[in-house]
Amino acid sequence: RQEFGDLFTIAVPGYPEGTRELADGETREENIKRHVQELKYKCEAGADLCITDVFYDTNAYANFIKECREAGIARTFPIVPGILPIHSFKSFEGIVDHLGINVPASIREAIEPIKEDDAAMQEYGISLAESMCLELLNSGLAQGMYFYTFNL
Repeated sequence: RQEFGDLFTIAVPGYPEGTRELADGETREENIKRHVQELKYKCEAGADLCITDVFYDTNAYANFIKECREAGIARTFPIVPGILPIHSFKSFEGIVDHLGINVPASIREAIEPIKEDDAAMQEYGISLAESMCLELLNSGLAQGMYFYTFNL
């Protein structure tokens, strides 16, 4: 920031569910709090916005926002939810396993009978992404979305 001012927009990551790798003896809650403090530091260092990691539990995003605001991250600092529409069961399970994402039981139950049908999975994935976006926008917690596509 000191050298280039506003020439660049600086986006930093956010982790509504923490990260898969926990520090020695660290709980998931402690992991999230640590990442919130790291995000606060990045804000203070000049970050313009945060884009979160993929999540499917909108409550996790709401709790993350609450933690960020309680830690002193300004309400004017954008924390953009990272949304990944489900494309296929194989890709969904791969990313969920790789990132250690919590998947609400309601989503798992909806996927189970259609997991072998790629067209049905895509249709459900679009519907789920749409409902998540509407929920987050209507809650007032998010002013926009970032869509992960991974070359879909």
